[in-house]
Amino acid sequence: LQLHQVQEELENYFLKYQELARGGQTTIVQSSFQAASWNGNQPIEVTYDLRREIDGENWYYAEADGRWTGPGQVSTIRIPALLGKEFELELEVADAMADDIIRGMKMSVNSAPLRLTQDWDVYPARVQARIPKEAIIGQKEWELRFSFPRVLSPAHAHGSDDERMLAVRMRRLMLRATE
Repeated sequence: LQLHQVQEELENYFLKYQELARGGQTTIVQSSFQAASWNGNQPIEVTYDLRREIDGENWYYAEADGRWTGPGQVSTIRIPALLGKEFELELEVADAMADDIIRGMKMSVNSAPLRLTQDWDVYPARVQARIPKEAIIGQKEWELRFSFPRVLSPAHAHGSDDERMLAVRMRRLMLRATE
């Protein structure tokens, strides 16, 4: 009787294993199809809301109107590579600790420096750049790097009790294929 019960239990586990194995193959086929579909039909414009989770370093938690860079002077964002030869980048900056910080900001993509054009007169400030094809062709992932001349603490700069070291607060990043 015990041997019979063990055999039934073993058959039950074996059937469950086969079902899971078939499900895993279906998932692999579906992922492959989804990847092929994404690569063939990528949108020409992508927006990253920096108030949501991001993949990168040197960022503080998201706030209602953006996310502060800091405590260091270099922040990064990693994104999956997009198809296209060239892209326009637009960054919406909600605030900066000081004018010289935002005006001294430098950006690069995959270590290729970008030439920035900007409108700093009012916030949210708009920073724009063209991403050259040489910086992105053949890359599986893009790393956007933001460098600042300095960081400041609101406690020291404005008498706040906020001791964080901050540079700028970014709201969104938009990428648009140009070719």
